[in-house]
Amino acid sequence: MADIEVAMGVIAAISRLGLPAPSILWDIEAVHEAVRKDGRFKTFISVGLCSNVFSTWAANERSNRLVRIDSADTIKVGSRIDADDDWTEFKEKAVGTAKYGLITRFFLSDGKSVMIIGGVTAEGSTMMSSFLSGNWQSLAACRDPHTKSQIGGCEFSAVLEARKGGVEVSDIRVRRGPASDNQ
Repeated sequence: MADIEVAMGVIAAISRLGLPAPSILWDIEAVHEAVRKDGRFKTFISVGLCSNVFSTWAANERSNRLVRIDSADTIKVGSRIDADDDWTEFKEKAVGTAKYGLITRFFLSDGKSVMIIGGVTAEGSTMMSSFLSGNWQSLAACRDPHTKSQIGGCEFSAVLEARKGGVEVSDIRVRRGPASDNQ
């Protein structure tokens, strides 16, 4: 249910900018469309992390180590420099006030753009919906929503942490320069 709330927030944010509402595809349809050379879509906004086939496929197979989604309670953010660097892990505990969410944007080898948005839990996804709704324009322009500074060449991964009192950017990784072609 939280993923639907996030999707509705994304559609509302895009509509407020006067842009046409995006098409909605099921996970498997999106994967098939992304790998087609003659596909209709060039931009994919994927809502949900572990429960979303497209998100896990794109992050784990095509992001060139920018992000990894492999657990129902953990987000791993990869190195922006070397493939053998360790992952930075953000693990949400059942008891605790910290809720994590992820916004990542990268390009597939054929130039198609992917943005993945979601929380580790339903609460994290709801937090992401609120954050995204107010900050869509900054994120689409690759600017830090808080400082308005440029966050790289439009390939980035930001882990957000919600605590009582607001949302903070816990970690941001920016890919400097072009990503190597993916397999």
